[in-house]
Amino acid sequence: MTSFAVSPAFLDAAGPAGMLLRVQGQDCVAGSYHDPVADETRCLVEYADQALLADLSPLLPVLRARYPECTSLLVRVLPGGEVDARLSPFLTYVRYAAEPDGPAADVAEPTILRVTEVDDDCAPLVEEWMARAISDGASAQGGRPDPSVALDAARTLLAGAERTSFVAWLDGMAIGHATVRRDGYDDPSDTEFLELIDILVDSDAHRSAATRALVRACAELAGTTGLPLVGHVSHPLPGTGTDSGARIVAGLVSQGWQPAFGYRHLSLA
Repeated sequence: MTSFAVSPAFLDAAGPAGMLLRVQGQDCVAGSYHDPVADETRCLVEYADQALLADLSPLLPVLRARYPECTSLLVRVLPGGEVDARLSPFLTYVRYAAEPDGPAADVAEPTILRVTEVDDDCAPLVEEWMARAISDGASAQGGRPDPSVALDAARTLLAGAERTSFVAWLDGMAIGHATVRRDGYDDPSDTEFLELIDILVDSDAHRSAATRALVRACAELAGTTGLPLVGHVSHPLPGTGTDSGARIVAGLVSQGWQPAFGYRHLSLA
């Protein structure tokens, strides 16, 4: 089974890169980045010893002083570990394990077709779906995304030969897509994976059947690459509504996915 535990090589490289901090005898790897869709500069902690994860109090003033431009903090966590109660779920990455047996769908299962970038009538629709997903995700996490920035981000993700999109068809109409990239990479664990960057179905009646068929197509592609299939779920920030992400993760677990790693959020403003 693929492990997403932090690799010794990642920690060894953090020191020379100026990203390794030592706080009260505990190690932490931190940096900063700007999210163009959310238009926010964040502090990113890719690793912290367990004592710091459980209680951020010693670490927070150090990070605020080192990264004064950051308005929020993201902390990478593994499943099952104790984390500071102030941290809220932000992203949960899940790895596809197996499709469980279940009752047959009572609606028609859509036909899955591969989408190519050239001379493909569906390519603009996939682009539109991707941009919508990016914009909706940023909005749920407190951002005010510019539609043009979301569209640029979608085009970047859809560019290149590493991308494959599948479209679900029903009665001659495209009702959804799943898009993966072969260059998924988790730097802390030095793990390559086939990344499911978006799956969206525009049909309430056929969402379950179409999603299963799309995931099956992605899993079959992952099998040919020898890479694990990994996707992610975004969680709304506290105060923006119920955590629909937690419900989605629970549903994915029942469908053969397993939590791999995640990021927790804390406002620094």
